[in-house]
Amino acid sequence: MHLFRRLAWGLAIVFVLLSAWRWRERWWTPPAPPARAIVFDNGSVRQPPAPAEAASVAATPQAAPGVMRKCVRKAEVVYTDRPCPPGLQEREIDKSRFNTVEGR
Repeated sequence: MHLFRRLAWGLAIVFVLLSAWRWRERWWTPPAPPARAIVFDNGSVRQPPAPAEAASVAATPQAAPGVMRKCVRKAEVVYTDRPCPPGLQEREIDKSRFNTVEGR
């Protein structure tokens, strides 16, 4: 009878220790802070230009939408089919250097 009790107590202790090992992270680790909301910025939300920038933007000739543009700031050159990013100025493109595919 003593053997059965010792075996039952031993199994109970092993069960408690295994349960404690399995759930240790929940008991001893502090909860993680709540996740921050993801805010997508794909460029569709933009601040209106300041009055000084608006005057300079209006003074430069704007190409039609979908037409290739050359945007320049010092030695940095960016080619795009959208209006030039802030800080870059639109320049004329030498069309003899590019091959274009009609319908694209």
